Amino acid sequence: ILDHLGIKPSQFPNAVRSGTRVGTVHAAAATATGLAEGTPVIAAGGDGQCAGLGVNAMRDSVVYLNLGTAIVAGIWSREPVVGAFWRTMTSPTGDGYFLEAVQRAGVYFVNWFVDMFAGGRSDPAIFDRLEREAAAVPIGSDGLLAGTTLVGCMDPHWDPSARASFIGMHPSHTLGHFYRAGLEAMTLQTARALEEMRSHGLSPAQMVAIGGGANSRLWTKMIADATGIAIHKGHNAEASSLGAAISAAVGIGWFEGFAEAADAMTSIAETIEPDPSCRPAWDALSARQAKVFSATQFAWRTAT
Repeated sequence: ILDHLGIKPSQFPNAVRSGTRVGTVHAAAATATGLAEGTPVIAAGGDGQCAGLGVNAMRDSVVYLNLGTAIVAGIWSREPVVGAFWRTMTSPTGDGYFLEAVQRAGVYFVNWFVDMFAGGRSDPAIFDRLEREAAAVPIGSDGLLAGTTLVGCMDPHWDPSARASFIGMHPSHTLGHFYRAGLEAMTLQTARALEEMRSHGLSPAQMVAIGGGANSRLWTKMIADATGIAIHKGHNAEASSLGAAISAAVGIGWFEGFAEAADAMTSIAETIEPDPSCRPAWDALSARQAKVFSATQFAWRTAT
């Protein structure tokens, strides 16, 4: 890969294990940042992977669900499992791997929809209104389906040219229907990715939601119901920063290892339980919604 890109190994810094002390804050950096000179600098992982550490998702039964600009559903694996439904990343502890299912447009799709069709985010009450309207719409949005690949698609199709769509529009459909259909599409893509993880021997049994979308009670309840998995919310919303802090705490010797540090530094504030009676309706909708990508391919492929 490096040869193909014309990059030399010498252009990269030395790779070290997370929790390794790599230096200290020097005088110039202290002046520029306000950090104390001599403060230890500790290596950590990538921001998304640190988020997994920051919610203590360090076993193959816990999923970290980042409902941010993009959606990332990641789970720890001892082995580097490769599949179409996720990207395989190294764990921020240096032990095992994270399998991350990614939708490029998560809250990005929601914000785009609100800005284009619902009057914009300048109205402080707009999300509360849309959530109330969408909550009154039944599962399946009365036949309205959405494709939320607004800025291309990662898993499972890996197509950067993919476009978004709404299918099955009817005069009876309201803004609440469209808003809900978008949330349903993203919810079910996550659910299908988790099922694929199960088929590879992993055991997702609980999720910890982070990111701006985690503030949506409607969306998180939809995900819990569609997957049959309880969703937790932590006390600390800045999971990536907390994961980096956990790495630093291990690096300076406050804890002997990452598991001990994560257990001590993370906590759960709220749990949203799934409603099993909803699952058949979600499964039936998923079978239809999964076909949106292939059904619309011709339209957007010939337009690009």
